[in-house]
Amino acid sequence: MSAANADNTEGSHTWRPRVETCQECHVNAIGQPIANFSDVPASADYDGDGTVETVFNEIGELTPDGSSGTGLFGQLISALNAKGIFYNPNSYPYFFTAAGGQFKAFTTHTLSASFNLAWSYKSGSCVYYHNAKYVVQILQDSLRALGVTPTGFRPQGDRNATDYRTIVINP
Repeated sequence: MSAANADNTEGSHTWRPRVETCQECHVNAIGQPIANFSDVPASADYDGDGTVETVFNEIGELTPDGSSGTGLFGQLISALNAKGIFYNPNSYPYFFTAAGGQFKAFTTHTLSASFNLAWSYKSGSCVYYHNAKYVVQILQDSLRALGVTPTGFRPQGDRNATDYRTIVINP
């Protein structure tokens, strides 16, 4: 997280990153050091819209009520809506039916996709900065689980997600 600033409000053990540290490696689209964390360019077109944008734009964002969104978040919201599952991160239950009742008819795939959406959205800014490529992978996997083939680039990695359904506990 880098060294703390003079006021000890960023860096070190505050868990608030310092943009100055990121500026050492990350530049914007015109080669200048990034001014904000949201300016970090993506290394590929993850959402499949034909344009390589910032990581923030590729992953996207949700409207405050979670009813729609942009980037991969928006695609996942649309895919869940097509299954009759609606999301609102600011009300409990988070997932509900079109009529407003609690959604309960989850399958393994819809539950996994719903969890991944809620986890990544509720994680806030860390999804864009700390391991964006992994978040892109799980959002794209969530789309696949819902029967949607992502059109964006899938980041490569050597650490596959664990399928916890196959783990035997206390054999």
